[in-house]
Amino acid sequence: MRSQLLRATPALLAAVLAGCGDVTMPWTEAPSGGPYSVSPTALTFQAQAGSATPAAQRLNVKVNAGPVYLAVTSSGAATATLTIDSSTQGHVDVTVQPPSFAGTYHGTVTIDGCADSACTTQVAGSPVVVPVTYVVTAAPVTSTTLEASVASLSFQQAAGAADPTPQTITLSLHGGGSSAFYSCIATWDTPLTWIAWTPTQGTSLPATVTVSMHGAGLPPGTTRSGGLIFQTVPCGQGLSGVEIPVTFTVQ
Repeated sequence: MRSQLLRATPALLAAVLAGCGDVTMPWTEAPSGGPYSVSPTALTFQAQAGSATPAAQRLNVKVNAGPVYLAVTSSGAATATLTIDSSTQGHVDVTVQPPSFAGTYHGTVTIDGCADSACTTQVAGSPVVVPVTYVVTAAPVTSTTLEASVASLSFQQAAGAADPTPQTITLSLHGGGSSAFYSCIATWDTPLTWIAWTPTQGTSLPATVTVSMHGAGLPPGTTRSGGLIFQTVPCGQGLSGVEIPVTFTVQ
C-alpha cells in the first residue's frame, strides 16, 4: 500500500503534505550519489515453519538534495512503512507474514523519489527497488507432524467431457497415532464451483480425503488453482500443517 507522500528537504524533512496542494521549490543540483539513497540494497528474512515471525528489518533513506517527496509501496512477501527521522534521514521498516509453510518467498519494497507531492515526476535514480527474500525452513518432524500421501494434485478435463476421476489424499501423523484434523483453504481461484473435497474435517487419523473437480461451464484453456491446507487444530488457530497445491486445467 502506498504511504502518504512526505516532503524531504534539508529545511523540513518531516513535514507531512496533507492537503497542501502543489509546492514549488528551487531544485538543488544533486551530488554524484543522486538526490536520495537507500541502504541496504536487499533484505533476507529467515524463519522455521510454525515458529515466531522474524523481527522487522530497516531500510535507511538519506536525502542528499531536495526537494524530494518520498513514497513507499510493497509487494509479495514484504510490507513496508515509511518514517521520517530528521531533516535528511528517514527509514522504512519492512515486515513479513508469520512463517506457516516451508519455502522461499519473494517480494519488493519500492521507494519512489518525486519532484512534486503528486509524484507526477520522479527525480534522477527513482525508483529504488529493494528485493526481499523470505526463507522458511521446514519444522522438525515430530510425532505430532501431520503428513500427506501426495505433495500436490493435478487434474485435466477436455471441454464438455465428463469430470475427471477424483483423487485421494491420505492424512496421517508421523510415527502413527491419532488426532482430529481440519481442512482450510489457501489462495483460490474463485468462485469455488470447480472443486469439492470430503470429508472437510474428522475426529481421527489416519483418514482419506477425496478431491473432485467440476469443469462444467469452464471454457477450453481455463486453469484453476489453489491449495488445501490440513492441520490438527481448527482453521485460524494454528500456522503449521501440510499444504497440497491443486491445479485444474480444461483442455
